[in-house]
Formats: sequence, structure tokens, C-alpha cells
Amino acid sequence: MHTVSFGTWRLASLMLATLTFAGCEEPTEPQAPHPKVSGDFSFAPLFPTPTDSVVVTGLLELGPNTQVTAVAFQLRRGDEVVQTVTATAGLPTTPTAAFTALAAGTYRIVMQVDATGLSTRAPADFERAHTVVVSDCGPGPTLAGDVPVPHTPACIGSHSADEQAWCDGDDQQYLATTAPLPTIQNDKPYAADVGVSGGTPPLRYDWVDWRSLNSFGLTGISIDASGHISGTFTGLTGLFADNASLRVVDACPSGARAIYIPVTVLMRCGITAPTLVPADSASKATVGEPFSSQIYWINGEEPITPTIESQTAIPPFTLAHKDDGHWYLEGTPSVEGSIDVTITVRDACDPPQENTRTYTITVEAAVTNPSPNCEVESDCNAYCAGQCEVPEYSYCEAGGHTCYCGC
Repeated sequence: MHTVSFGTWRLASLMLATLTFAGCEEPTEPQAPHPKVSGDFSFAPLFPTPTDSVVVTGLLELGPNTQVTAVAFQLRRGDEVVQTVTATAGLPTTPTAAFTALAAGTYRIVMQVDATGLSTRAPADFERAHTVVVSDCGPGPTLAGDVPVPHTPACIGSHSADEQAWCDGDDQQYLATTAPLPTIQNDKPYAADVGVSGGTPPLRYDWVDWRSLNSFGLTGISIDASGHISGTFTGLTGLFADNASLRVVDACPSGARAIYIPVTVLMRCGITAPTLVPADSASKATVGEPFSSQIYWINGEEPITPTIESQTAIPPFTLAHKDDGHWYLEGTPSVEGSIDVTITVRDACDPPQENTRTYTITVEAAVTNPSPNCEVESDCNAYCAGQCEVPEYSYCEAGGHTCYCGC
């Protein structure tokens, strides 16, 4: 009994030691996603007067495991908080509130979102701000038929003191139009009328980078006081395209109102022309069988369109644009021999750049199975070896005395 008892105690001790050692590393539990909030807000009217109520509406995107606990909108003038309103409607994704009884001046509307994780209770606060000018100046600058939206530039890079003031958002209201100006292209004459209405004259026009507000040089392009743009852009070597904007600023004494009109600038269209690549290994076809080979090219400005200039195929081959986004040369040849198909690709430059290449496709005759006399499979082995480069099988159809070959 003593020996058995001793052995049992030792076994229990070892098991306890093993469990204790294993417990030093606790199993890793799945971690809940970190809470996340993003989004923006709009306000109306865009150019309020002191008698208007400014209604602010947020549009929030919530990540998984995210709970919004409160949304507040502050109206700030410099470091002073003029008003604070808490959203009670539209929660959690479209919080809405309103400011009233505003004196003329330039303000910052700041949306502050308090959020936590549903499981971890980790904070996920979010803040967004836009500038609004309250004035008796009347409507600010707008484009006919366009409703601009608040815009916040990235403000990257270096700036002059004036540009930095714009970036800080302390004295101007930023609104971006949805309608762009016509594309400006390198070495092409350009003419356009901005068509801005409203705003307190005189209006000031300047070109800026869409993201950073840095001055954007458009050598050769000028704009007069009426908003007429003209000239020929001479471009910058080594760049292809960029996104700029025409900034239009009014002279409202209460605070400048500005709109940003986007424009695409093709600085150097045609640095490298599109080039057709030689056909792949699928350059052989068989009489009576469908043929398809992808057409490849490199460089050039998309969209690039291929066309068949000439061919000797009977019946003619065609180009097909498939759902995978690629172009294919396709057809079913009816005679054996060599087929030459000349294809040209043209890109989106004006005038387009192009490249031409002739593809040669070798069309072979279909493998036929004549009917030599045969009684057993071995009678067809030698025949099929002469018919196929790589015979896979041969057999004799008994009674029909016909050899069949698999090539």
C-alpha cells in the first residue's frame, strides 16, 4: 500500500508540474479589431449671413467593433470657442446640429466624435474641421449649375506665409467645385472661360496644386480679370500628368471666400509611344479550328486602341476586346499557309502616338485519317507515326478497316 501510494503521489506531482509549466505561456486569444472612425461633414448655407442658422451634417464611417458615444460641433474663432452644440439627431453615422445668432466673421467648424471599441473600450476619437465665413457680402463665388463642397487640402510641402495661412484655414473658406475645367495639354493652344458668378469683386485667380496649395506653374497660360483663360502650356520635362486647381478668391471684408476648380494638366503627353510586343508562342493555327492570341503592348497613354490595317487571312481575322480587359486576335482560317496580319496601336494623346507591327501566323492542315486496310491495332501504328509529330494513340476500327490516330 505504501509503495502504491508513493507511486501515485509521484505521478500526481509530475502531472502538476507539467500543467504548471505549460501554464507559463497563456494561450493567445483573438483580438477584437481596433475601433476606427473616419468621415467628413457638410454645412448649409455655404455662404451664411448673420441671420441664418448654419446646419451641419456629418457623414461618418465606422469600423467594426466601434461605438459612437457622442458627437459635438464647435464653432471657433481663433482660440475662442464661440458655440458648442451636441448632435442628438442622425446618430451614429449622420449626426446633425445647428448654429444660430452668428456675428459676421470667419469661423472654424470642428466636428468632434467620441467613440470606443464595443469590446475593448479603447478610444477612437475623431476630429474634422472646415472654415465658414459669415457675412453680409451676399453669395460667394460659384460656378453656374454647380454646388461646391467643403474642401480640406493636404497642405504638404513648403509654403509662403500667405499660402501657409490658407493651409491653416484661419482666414479663408475652402469650397471645391464638382465641375472641372477642360484638360490643359502640353504644347496645345488653350482657351476657356471660368464662368464664376457671385463673390465680392475684385476676384483673384491663381493656380495651385490640388493637394498642397503650393503655387502651380503653368508657363504660357494666362487668365484675365474676367476669368478668361488663354495661351499655350509649354510643360515640364519628365512629368506626364498632374492635378491642379484654379483658386478663385473674392474680396469680402468679413473674410475671403474661395472655390477650387479642378483641372487635369497633361504636362508631357507622348514621352514614350506605345510599342507592340511580338506575338506569344500561340502563333500557329490549324485549318478549320478557332484561333485566338492576345495582343500585347507597352508604354503609351491609355486608353490604347488596336486596329487591323491589313491581312491575308481567309476568312478575315478580327480583334476582340474581352471581359478580362485585353485584346485578342481571333479567327478560323480556311486554308493552310502563312497569314500576315498588320496591327496598329494608337494611344490617347492628341495627336495620338502609334506603333505598327506585322504578325505572321503559320496555318497547318488539319490531321486527316484516311482508311487504309487494317485488321488489328498494330496495323495502324506505323501509319499514325507518320501522321503525327507525337502520336498518342492509334487503333483499328474492326469491320470498318479504318485507322484512327491521336496526335
